[in-house]
Amino acid sequence: MDLRELRAFLVVASELSFRRAAERLHMSQPPLSRLIAGLERDLRVRLLERSTRAVSLTPAGALLFREGPAVVERVEALEARVRERGERSGRPLRLGLSTAGFATWVPERIARLEGAAAGPGVELTSGAPDRLLRDLHLGRLDAVCVETAEGDAPGLERWVVSEDAIGVLLPATHRLARRRALRLRDLQGETFVVHPRHEHAHLYESQQRALRAAGIRYRILTKRPDESCPILVARGKGILLAARSFSRKRPSNTRFVPLREPSLTHRVALVWQAERASPELTALLGRLRQDGPGRGVRPGAAGSPPSAMTRG
Repeated sequence: MDLRELRAFLVVASELSFRRAAERLHMSQPPLSRLIAGLERDLRVRLLERSTRAVSLTPAGALLFREGPAVVERVEALEARVRERGERSGRPLRLGLSTAGFATWVPERIARLEGAAAGPGVELTSGAPDRLLRDLHLGRLDAVCVETAEGDAPGLERWVVSEDAIGVLLPATHRLARRRALRLRDLQGETFVVHPRHEHAHLYESQQRALRAAGIRYRILTKRPDESCPILVARGKGILLAARSFSRKRPSNTRFVPLREPSLTHRVALVWQAERASPELTALLGRLRQDGPGRGVRPGAAGSPPSAMTRG
């Protein structure tokens, strides 16, 4: 997700007018339209409904309009601190973070290191997990902080920095909504709302494996680009496997119920290529480990439980 495109979207979303947004951004409407189209293409979702008379937000657009300013603010704060440190020896580290990566303690810790001149310069970029992992393999990034599942980073070093239990997001009127906890077998015959496989293939597959291992019959509803998983749940279209931390941002007419299966977790990890790790990256990882709550894991290591999660 390009921050310039995100900033442009936030202005259009606040004005609900391309003309007024273009005036605020001191640009003409055609390049502004291209920025919005680029963001929608990157996210594979329609954010705005356009007509000759009006512009309106789709459910996905409303979610991005609500959550996007905080992402921009965090990135801008980090960028400002990095610039304040002036010139560094060697090139800056290139770190990619997914939305879940930005929600961990890692960006704040990097900012503190930058403020204390205790770490190398860092260039941040954001994007979908699969795209960031691809850029890591291609050498475009030094490390990424993304949601991980068993087997999704073969041959890479992985340090789990955040781990959260998985639960079920249900419509408030659902027959199981008043339960204090659930097991997967309680979800027999339910419809599960999921993101398209291409958005994060390994997390999609790990969720499907967990459901099949539970021995239950279930149906799948894959959200369309202009839809939001939580809103589909709120409308009674299905249920959603989600991280416990997600429950703080759920729609008011839904209920989050924890799962008893301890092996189902939402993990976020720093991932890098050991053979390409620069001295600067090694130093940064060492400083992060000094007070970080995470733990190192090699993909596919024995005892590493499967992971299943979803994004909003």
